[in-house]
Amino acid sequence: MPYRAYGQHMEYLLRAPSARSWRQACLNGECNAVQSVFWNTKPPEELYDTENDPWEINNLAGNPDFKEDLDKMRAAQKEWISRIFDTGFIPEADLTDRLGNNSSYDYMRSGKVNLKRLLQLQRLPPWGTQENLEFLQACLHNSENAVRYWGATGLLILERKHCRPG
Repeated sequence: MPYRAYGQHMEYLLRAPSARSWRQACLNGECNAVQSVFWNTKPPEELYDTENDPWEINNLAGNPDFKEDLDKMRAAQKEWISRIFDTGFIPEADLTDRLGNNSSYDYMRSGKVNLKRLLQLQRLPPWGTQENLEFLQACLHNSENAVRYWGATGLLILERKHCRPG
């Protein structure tokens, strides 16, 4: 859910005075870019050189020097999703409703999910660009719940990126 912050509201986390003061310091503008990341929205894609950047501070996904690496990682992810029939493209609550007495493993292999269609959504990166607007809007009218979900998610990312006040 790249339109959400890394730091989701977790009651037990926010009970800690350190977490509350950290969050407040970020809200007050007292934290630098690295210290604020946890409270900011996630980028649509992330790519890190973990050998030289073990704390994953410098996101290389938007760096043209790493486009080939990012494309290779996208292709590997798509192949992996197809091979294992990954359930990750179906929102959890929707998947639960679909399962009945089946396991998610069996459901994904039942032929009831057009995984190939869902994987077409991977053509969108970089998410949040105007050229995807019509495709995302068309997704909202698709008969597949998961396609509608990802279309709405893409529109949320687009809205955040292009429609911020100020």
